[in-house]
Amino acid sequence: MKKVLATLLVGLFIVTLGFANGLPGIGAKKSSSEVNIEEALSAQSNLVNAYVAGNIYDLESKSLLAEALGFKDYAATLRMASESINDGNVKDIPSIQAKTEEAQKAIDAKMAESSELSEEAKVKVVESLGSLALCIVNYKSAVDYSKPALESATAAVKDASPMKVLSVKQNFDLALFIGPKVPTDFASLVQTATRYIAFAKSAGIEPPLDLEDALGDL
Repeated sequence: MKKVLATLLVGLFIVTLGFANGLPGIGAKKSSSEVNIEEALSAQSNLVNAYVAGNIYDLESKSLLAEALGFKDYAATLRMASESINDGNVKDIPSIQAKTEEAQKAIDAKMAESSELSEEAKVKVVESLGSLALCIVNYKSAVDYSKPALESATAAVKDASPMKVLSVKQNFDLALFIGPKVPTDFASLVQTATRYIAFAKSAGIEPPLDLEDALGDL
């Protein structure tokens, strides 16, 4: 009986040790395919930074254009929206953008109506296009970052244990939120940039080279 008990105790010790050290088939050994959390968080950070900057410059560009077209109130609305965006309110960006739709529609209608501008207004248009170039550059980076960030975030959630899945989802909440949106947002942004460039040219304004370079590969 003592020998049986001793054998059971030894077996229990081995199993416990196996769990502590991750022995194959016993412990929760890290697989070679497991997501590198630090790299995944870094990818998310890159995506967030580019997405935030892209939206700030987008609204800044529209604010300057609104000012050039004589919409002082809309320019102020767009400028305040741009200044309100930061990496702490990323999930609010779509609603912030939505609140400026009236201003953006007014800009589009005015551009379609007339391209006659004062010299002072033309300066503002050039400044607007400069901000738009920075917007395009940052959004292109966001597009590049979106796929690896989303894939690594999704894989991290899939690999998480049932006890940790909710906390992992929270850690990668922004990548999961932004990742699917970026390509569609960017396609809309390119259409906007195309309209702004056409308007500038119709007003006798040569678009900045950096803007045309940013759009050149699209």
